[in-house]
Amino acid sequence: MDGELQLMNSKQAAEYLKVSERRIRQLAKSGALVCEKIGRDYIFRLEDVKAYDIAHPPVLEYRRRKAD
Repeated sequence: MDGELQLMNSKQAAEYLKVSERRIRQLAKSGALVCEKIGRDYIFRLEDVKAYDIAHPPVLEYRRRKAD
């Protein structure tokens, strides 16, 4: 696999980044995640998805405690 171009579709990119396919489409449309649109689907290079993942680490959500 050395030197091979590794591609993934929206579903695979969503699984890799642990987000919904809808979020992947939003990122693709906004240009935040580099892709090519082929027909109705977006195609992503693995290296671009990895770069996005490194540049945008997951945000931890904290729930507020209810007032006593």
